[in-house]
Amino acid sequence: TDFGSVWKVTILSTNTSATSQFKFDQSGDWVSNWGAGSSGTKNSTLGTLSAGGGNLSFSEVKNTHYSFNMDSSHSQYALMETDTNPVTIAAVSDNHIKDPGTDPVTVTIQLSGSKTTQEEVWVRYTANGWASSLLTAKATGSSTNYSAVIAGQTAGTRVEYYVLTSAMPSNQIAGSPDLCTLKGKKNGAANYYYRAGGGN
Repeated sequence: TDFGSVWKVTILSTNTSATSQFKFDQSGDWVSNWGAGSSGTKNSTLGTLSAGGGNLSFSEVKNTHYSFNMDSSHSQYALMETDTNPVTIAAVSDNHIKDPGTDPVTVTIQLSGSKTTQEEVWVRYTANGWASSLLTAKATGSSTNYSAVIAGQTAGTRVEYYVLTSAMPSNQIAGSPDLCTLKGKKNGAANYYYRAGGGN
């Protein structure tokens, strides 16, 4: 699932080159395109773009996957490198039924396969309708089974959350979570949610 109208593509590299180039193009005709004429930074910081800007360059490694994300305003991009195709989030559940209203809630996450060393799993949540949001400590686990904890909330508080994977550092994800997402999972079209202490 994609979030925030982010343009996304993941490719498998068939070449090794210290000076590979890329650019974002809307229709395959290079009429509407975005670049920066600079070096792209993998798995580290977001880059800036301008309409008609020059090609971006990066160090490419054969048989490695590269995910290119661009925001809907065509002003920023994320470049993420993973050893294999980004892992899919297969299932999500939580233990909120046991929550008396103030205890933390554990979110359990099942992945479709073992993640790469570059990927981390996160739960992004809100307790005030996304007026502000918090990113939990990254999920911990092994193989395909991970979990993360949402802090306890006052009884009656509606908590919404979704799960994402990313190869970007936590400060970049916190500032631009949609742009930094490799794979994400909601509860269908809506976020997962529960009300602390029970009820809808």
